[in-house]
Amino acid sequence: MKKKARQDRKRSENHRLDIEAVGLVVLTAGAFLAGVLVPQLPSGELGKTVSGALVGRLGDGAYALPLPLIVIGALFLVRRNPRWWPRATTGYLLTAAGLWGVIVAVAP
Repeated sequence: MKKKARQDRKRSENHRLDIEAVGLVVLTAGAFLAGVLVPQLPSGELGKTVSGALVGRLGDGAYALPLPLIVIGALFLVRRNPRWWPRATTGYLLTAAGLWGVIVAVAP
């Protein structure tokens, strides 16, 4: 009975999220958003729809979204898992949201 419990515990400890796979997905999402938001790149109907939805709702603030995804995805892809990434990402997004709010408040 105890042997089975130890095996289950080892299995659960070995079942961890692969950080490289998460990094690849996050990096791809950031690259997709960056590619969609650049108006010179032909992105087709899907890109046009996504770009219109992002820029329509967020305005110029949409251009700040891909950067943290690309940076964090690249860090995860090279197997670096810094402990500070949630705080840095939250700080970046709050700063971008604050600047976006100031721009919206000042612009006519």
